[in-house]
Amino acid sequence: MTTIATWNCNMAFRQKHGQLLERDVDMLVIPECENPSTKGDWHEFTDWAWIGENDNKGLGVFTRNVIAIESTTEFEGYRYALAVTIDRLTLLGVWAMNEEQHPRQRYIGQVWTALQNYPGSISDNMVVLGDFNWNHIWDESPKSPLCGNFS
Repeated sequence: MTTIATWNCNMAFRQKHGQLLERDVDMLVIPECENPSTKGDWHEFTDWAWIGENDNKGLGVFTRNVIAIESTTEFEGYRYALAVTIDRLTLLGVWAMNEEQHPRQRYIGQVWTALQNYPGSISDNMVVLGDFNWNHIWDESPKSPLCGNFS
């Protein structure tokens, strides 16, 4: 059985990933992790993909146990959404956050928009995971009009 986990590690994943390795997780989506190409020792992982503007804090997808990433898709105009294809599975990793320039695109609005603009077809072979920074109870809030909602 393949296991998948997500964890907003609040930076310094290289010092904390042992907690997930103990559970023998195969695929990980890690918001707020450092850039593996510039920091840390990642020999426990088979493969990884990372996006970010700051080498200390971005979005990473890691694989283990001889599982390789076949392709990645970044989303033009969306800071932290990364689709990774592994065998017949697509992981859409997200790290949603506030967007002061475009308030309707903040938090879950970013996720909704990324799903609307995904260049492939959304299917049963896709898992969307990461840090949504949202809860469905806020979907109907008049203070939070977004372009989409969690529900």
